[in-house]
Amino acid sequence: MNKIGSIRRLDELGRLVIPKEIRNIIHAKSGDTFEIYLNNEEIILKKYSPLNNIESLANTIAQTLNKNLKTEVIITSKDKIIISKSNNINKNDLLSEEIISLIEIHKNLLFHNKKISVTQNTSKYGDFIICPLTSSGDNIGSIIIYSSSNLKEEDMKIIKILSQIISENISE
Repeated sequence: MNKIGSIRRLDELGRLVIPKEIRNIIHAKSGDTFEIYLNNEEIILKKYSPLNNIESLANTIAQTLNKNLKTEVIITSKDKIIISKSNNINKNDLLSEEIISLIEIHKNLLFHNKKISVTQNTSKYGDFIICPLTSSGDNIGSIIIYSSSNLKEEDMKIIKILSQIISENISE
């Protein structure tokens, strides 16, 4: 277990402050939700993503897109990879600031012949489609497809429909 941060005091309302160093590492922002677990006397906080509850559906969609559109497919939460059908990008890799800002636009995006830093360590060049995933009106992630060949508006329509299917199956 990595020891980062310092000793913190519990206040009268039972609150602890998560050290800034840890919040930065896990991209925690005000309003983020966490799962809380107890392991003997250890309290474990895990950043919550409603996408974890539908991983099987998301994986099936990613595999189908990968196979039929011959594209690389990534399904993300707001800050990390949830499903990856892409070379050099793995589940739980942290997203780059560039992708995080594109996801936060909260619109369907189509780029041609563009280099994008997808994760903190991996850039891709080609055509991209980025479609948001929402739950109760909140942006919770995205479906990203990448291809070295031309992606079209028809491909974006398919991704948009599949992102709606994922979004409709999310229950918080």
